[in-house]
Amino acid sequence: MLGILLSILDFLSGLFMLLLHFDIIGWRAAFGFAIYLITKGIAFRFEFLSIIDLLMGIYLIFMFFGIKTFLIYVFLAYVVYKLVISLIPMK
Repeated sequence: MLGILLSILDFLSGLFMLLLHFDIIGWRAAFGFAIYLITKGIAFRFEFLSIIDLLMGIYLIFMFFGIKTFLIYVFLAYVVYKLVISLIPMK
């Protein structure tokens, strides 16, 4: 259950990142998700996927200052992958 909740929060983080990339929302709306991703990345820092979460949070903060690259699409693919994997029932 906790894994599904974290995956949904990751997906919302990616969605807000995409909205920020296209200047639909301001940085204040996405700030909480940046802190969430960085905190989760630090808390689970010994796992490879959590390091990607940390990088995603740092990139989101860079986006606040206008740095926008193709990495948005890489991170979005990663977030969608995590959401799909977490919703597949385990046997």
